[in-house]
Amino acid sequence: MKKILLVLTVLFFAASNVYASTIVPEKLVRSQSRDFRMVNKATAQIFKNLNETIDVSKYQPVYKNFRTMPRENTQLRNFIYVKDGNAELMYDRESKELKYVTFRTKTSPRAWIVYSYPSGKLRQVDVWAYLNYVYSFNSDGTYMDLERFQKGIEKEIKANRTQSKWTRMKLALLGQSRPQVQVELIINYKGELEQCKAIQQSKSDEFNHGIYDAIWKSSPFKTPYPFTTRTVLIRTDF
Repeated sequence: MKKILLVLTVLFFAASNVYASTIVPEKLVRSQSRDFRMVNKATAQIFKNLNETIDVSKYQPVYKNFRTMPRENTQLRNFIYVKDGNAELMYDRESKELKYVTFRTKTSPRAWIVYSYPSGKLRQVDVWAYLNYVYSFNSDGTYMDLERFQKGIEKEIKANRTQSKWTRMKLALLGQSRPQVQVELIINYKGELEQCKAIQQSKSDEFNHGIYDAIWKSSPFKTPYPFTTRTVLIRTDF
């Protein structure tokens, strides 16, 4: 009888951990944030207990005049927020389609676990620290900061750049062997480029336009957008 109970106990324990997350979140360091200890403690607890995939089939795929949630500073303007039990559903304001299913944690600081619809797969975890500053972690636990996001954007743009031998020769004649173009880019949550503003240009119109063409050609960007704001501004050099 004791052996049977022991086997049942082991089986129950194993079954209860089938869906336990094996993700180990990236740890922040002091140079990244003064809140690094607090954020690390919260993410370790969140990722340990979350499910990497959930069943989202019970949620309505299209918004139909459901009662919306009160406005909060954590909400994106382009989404309609609807409370459904413990879940907070995010419907696209234009298409009315359900995009994300989110859950608030009871950790301190507060955090949101975000799942994609209709896949039900974990998309990201957002930890909100003091002054409403958000720290976003990808589904694999990696921290996505602005610097890392910017490097991904720059890599995509450089892959689309073309520069002729004639352009390089003209730049050399103009005394610009190492020309530089500095731009400000506004990218939205869909990865789409909303604005490209020139801050500094080279003496060659061909070189400048080559950079701008590569930038617009790269939109929409494939680098994952991890932020909870609708858009983000980055300044970069080429």
